[in-house]
Amino acid sequence: MGLSNHYAQRTPCRYGILCDMHQGRGSNQYARRGRIRALKDSLPVVGLMAQTVHGDSHVRDELANNPATPPEVLRRLAADEDDHVRSIALSNPSCPVDVLQYAGTSPSSVARFCVAGNPSCPPELLEQLLQDPDTVVAVQASLNPSVPRAALAMWELTQ
Repeated sequence: MGLSNHYAQRTPCRYGILCDMHQGRGSNQYARRGRIRALKDSLPVVGLMAQTVHGDSHVRDELANNPATPPEVLRRLAADEDDHVRSIALSNPSCPVDVLQYAGTSPSSVARFCVAGNPSCPPELLEQLLQDPDTVVAVQASLNPSVPRAALAMWELTQ
């Protein structure tokens, strides 16, 4: 019996997975996160997509933080209603490049900061983020190992 079937048989719910959390049991956040990590490895993308609408933001946090989370799931989490979940998804190295590019031009300096620190951020976008009006975003971009050396040298001259 797979782990997700185990939970579905114990406490049926509309998602059929992570049912202890739907029912308010498993309040210990460390035990809950351990179950999330274990389930993450055994669930198909469809099951993970269902978890992106889970009421417990800890579930969405764990999905957004896991570098093995599929890009389709991260795409949805990058648009989550919770600022923390969005930030974690945008910081995930597996976040799709088109999502990073979109968020890198966001009016939100928090979103731009997360993109600037993402090691998968495209070099062209990092060059733009070096010129960000928010100094914290520009500094974060300068610390990214993917920033082009020439752009970094020019940025350092202006500081």
